[in-house]
Amino acid sequence: MNDAQLKANKLYWEQRAEQRLISAERKALRLEKNMKNQFDRVYKSIENRIANLYFKYAGENGLSYDEAVKYLTQNERKEFQKNLDFYIEKSKDAEYSQRFNNRLKALSTRARIQRLEELKTNIEYEANELYHQYSLNTQMTYDDIFNESYFRTIYDIQQFQGFGLSFNMISKNTLKSLLEYPWSGKNYSEKIWANVDSFSGKLENVLTAGIIQGKSNQEMAAELQKVTDTAYKNAIRLVRTETNFIAGEATHKAYQEYGVKQYQFLATLDLRTSEICRSLDGKVFEEKDRKPGVNCHPMHPHCRSTDIPYIPDLEGTRVARGSDGKTYKVDRNMTYDKWYEKHVKGNVHELQVQRMIKNKSADNKQYEKYKNVLGKNAPKNFEAFQNIKYNNNDDWKTLKRTYNSTIRELKKKNK
Repeated sequence: MNDAQLKANKLYWEQRAEQRLISAERKALRLEKNMKNQFDRVYKSIENRIANLYFKYAGENGLSYDEAVKYLTQNERKEFQKNLDFYIEKSKDAEYSQRFNNRLKALSTRARIQRLEELKTNIEYEANELYHQYSLNTQMTYDDIFNESYFRTIYDIQQFQGFGLSFNMISKNTLKSLLEYPWSGKNYSEKIWANVDSFSGKLENVLTAGIIQGKSNQEMAAELQKVTDTAYKNAIRLVRTETNFIAGEATHKAYQEYGVKQYQFLATLDLRTSEICRSLDGKVFEEKDRKPGVNCHPMHPHCRSTDIPYIPDLEGTRVARGSDGKTYKVDRNMTYDKWYEKHVKGNVHELQVQRMIKNKSADNKQYEKYKNVLGKNAPKNFEAFQNIKYNNNDDWKTLKRTYNSTIRELKKKNK
């Protein structure tokens, strides 16, 4: 691919890069919906297991820790052994955590097992099975994304240059090698099982602490729901980041087929773009030096950046997005910093939106506090809360006074 051909239409490549990214994201969204159903199913199953424990052994004052750590009866032990045998057989799969398999085997040789240990083992199995299915489903989706991104890029190049160019087919081991490549410090399997350990550990902590503190199974269910929601969000973050990585690798594999020597980093021109992607926008890198997370997307979780073959000194436009969601065109060679200087800096509304985006995490925690204290008197949702805080000074002062006075009243009642 020579410079004259590349210079013919830079917009062509930008549009194709955006289309490939959108297509990959759609596949990831379908996967996310399926994963949400799986996480919800696991939560319900865990909730039912805890409810059964309470139903069997709780007294008038709830389930005591002494009751929870009593040993299973002989019949209960035999019944649990059937579950252990099933779990051990399932965990022989290479995708399962070896540590979980070892714990199951050690547990199966013990003569006495506590009720709490039984419940924790059942919960850990639920978590391991969830992520096992998650791993299989994501790998199938990534395979689909890689193939489509690769052949879409091949097609785009052939449309641009003319048909009849030869290219290599994709090896079955290509995706496997990519998932085993620790581009961000850990390979894909290590990331998944790190999430399993975190999820299982937090579930067990909620369970143990809840019993010791005398919480009802309804109170524990609410806490378990929060842990499950966080685990789901972590899973989604991993899916979206790996989707960007897989799609990018497929695109660059096609570039390499046709001798592309350089590529240009393209950040998204809107207020949600990270500092690192802003700093790289418009920069040109050698294909031979490309490293995801260093000079090529994804640079971070939820990265939306992309790249195109480098086309120097071409006039034209690129797309930017305002805080209202509407798109507009700017000069093709305008970098993120130049765009920010011209369209954001000095614009009071845009800067206010930027503050809202930047403070979203802290504001969300603050909103939860207000909601817990004020109940129905709190803003109806997080968006309304932020709108009051940043765009209505009088209402914000009133809301803070109400919150602080309610806190004082609650403290008086507790005294």
